[in-house]
Amino acid sequence: MVKANLKYEKELYKQGFSLIAGVDEAGRGPLVGPVVAAAVILPVNYYQEGLTDSKKLTEKKRNHFLKS
Repeated sequence: MVKANLKYEKELYKQGFSLIAGVDEAGRGPLVGPVVAAAVILPVNYYQEGLTDSKKLTEKKRNHFLKS
């Protein structure tokens, strides 16, 4: 099981924040080429078995999460 690193989120929850967005980008580079950016807010204590950094997933696993 992969344990999520929630150090920063936990500190923000302690400060009273209730919605925290995670952001990421993907593309050919920040200055040249197409770039896609996204943000997501998940429920507190959300866990999805097997979901991790997309660069660490096989193509089959990425497609599985894409379809779910």
